[in-house]
Amino acid sequence: MSGGIGYFIHFAESVEAYVLGIEALAEERRQEVLNACLQDLARDADHFLQRYPLEHESYTFQYEYAFIDGDLVYSFRFIADGSHMEMGIVQVIYVDHETMSRSS
Repeated sequence: MSGGIGYFIHFAESVEAYVLGIEALAEERRQEVLNACLQDLARDADHFLQRYPLEHESYTFQYEYAFIDGDLVYSFRFIADGSHMEMGIVQVIYVDHETMSRSS
């Protein structure tokens, strides 16, 4: 996938497969998660690298995305590799998520 805004964003196959495989979410919601990550990182990857590096002076950083669907809050954590940012490329290499009830 390409962002077209500032950085070219590449999702690892496992990342796309993970998000698209969440059966509890409607297809449009799954695509929304990927699109939000794509747009935010294409525009602001340098910001996320600066603010949320995984280690000091690391090119690996975290991006989070959350939304409410009915009575559930879905929270996604993406890990991206910015070691090729000088060439305009960011690779999203990992994702996980958790679901929480709004009523607890």
